[in-house]
Amino acid sequence: MKILFIGLTENTSIRGVERYCIEILKIFNKNSYLKVTLILGQWQKYYNPLELNTINFLFVKCSNTKISRHFYLIKEIRQLSKNYDIVHYANTLPIIFKNNCPSVITIHDIAEFFVPEKYSYPQLLYRKLIVLISAGHADRIITVSNFSKYSISKFLKIKLEKITSIYNGIDHFIHIIDHSKSNKNPEFNNYFLYYGVLERSKGLDRSIHAFLRLKAFNPEVKFIIAGKKGNAFNDLKRFFDNKSIIYLDFVNDLDLLGLIKNALAIIFVSEYEGFGFPAIESFLLNDNIITSNTTSLGEIAKKFAIQVNPHNVDEIFYGMIKSMQKKNVDYTNEMEIIRQEVISEFSWVEACNKLIQVYNDLATIQL
Repeated sequence: MKILFIGLTENTSIRGVERYCIEILKIFNKNSYLKVTLILGQWQKYYNPLELNTINFLFVKCSNTKISRHFYLIKEIRQLSKNYDIVHYANTLPIIFKNNCPSVITIHDIAEFFVPEKYSYPQLLYRKLIVLISAGHADRIITVSNFSKYSISKFLKIKLEKITSIYNGIDHFIHIIDHSKSNKNPEFNNYFLYYGVLERSKGLDRSIHAFLRLKAFNPEVKFIIAGKKGNAFNDLKRFFDNKSIIYLDFVNDLDLLGLIKNALAIIFVSEYEGFGFPAIESFLLNDNIITSNTTSLGEIAKKFAIQVNPHNVDEIFYGMIKSMQKKNVDYTNEMEIIRQEVISEFSWVEACNKLIQVYNDLATIQL
């Protein structure tokens, strides 16, 4: 089966969509049944190791701007699709015309409907327009949680049978843990941790206010925030004192493992997530995860996390207290059983098997 896999994004480093593409393509590389051509940009260097195997690279002839990338896809993919059995758009990209073979699109989230303030008005209108048109023209929609499946059906007016929910895997994080020489971090102690881009939708402002309440009772506690500057950085930087609230910017994988393992708890009370990697990744190293009881996080982390209303500072505050109480109790055996269940539920191999089944179903219909 010949697959045209569109992994094109603007990012020069790996984020959620790029992780999705890389892990799927790694497994596709091992499947002789699939012949995959990857559409990518010259700036996406993180794909380079895949070229050493059986993935064929097709670089776009455009600059790294949204207008240029999207115009290229609109102009070229329909003609290219004549040579393939399936076209898979790995994130929300424009499908303005029906292709000459079945099209699959992965919609990771529809944040434009849940957190519209995240975008400028022109961005918001464009995102809503593209996702509506592309969802309508795709033959099958893949999404990454049941919450996202029902949200897409509701907001985009798509029949549920057209949407397949396939959880992301966490095998990549297990690999990082297994191949790290050390995950100790002696520089910090007695701290809560947030990691990820500093965006307004991640609930960091309320997390900080909850932490400051806790600190009034426990002056020794700290809050470490690790991640690239996003649209919330300017709002939050006044809190960063490098003593009790410590901002580390981006940290490498080795340092991140140590920070996760030694934290009192990981705080990830995002207002909206299509999936939410940090909550599950963190649970591989730390039993104490404080996360939202809403959107996809309410679904994927319900087995193991302290779940709170992400809009309620009181609940986040009490979640922190509860996590500190849990830290003094030995849950090793119970948590290890749950951890193994989570590892088996969120598997890239299983995700790829389900994805190939979608391809096969569409190819059969086409025949």
